[in-house]
Amino acid sequence: MIKHFLSTPLNEYEPYKLISDAQFVRNALLHAAGRVSLSKDAKQIKAIVKNRNTFYLIKNDRVQVTPQGLLFLQRAISKFCNDLIKGDLADVSTRT
Repeated sequence: MIKHFLSTPLNEYEPYKLISDAQFVRNALLHAAGRVSLSKDAKQIKAIVKNRNTFYLIKNDRVQVTPQGLLFLQRAISKFCNDLIKGDLADVSTRT
């Protein structure tokens, strides 16, 4: 819905990518008790952990969120909401 409302490529907007990645991790935590091998998105979760290894880790087949990961997620949500309120997302594709 937000993608269509703002007509902006959110896949290029880092706070949105971080929130989207967190959703995959959240689903694994909720639906598979954090067990990566039981998650329907195991490949995606492994890729997220590999790319964001300071935010997430896998220990004993369970995905974990680090304190730094929580802090960065909080900041990403705050930035996303503030930019949305201010209308700053409308031109994200033209930023360099």
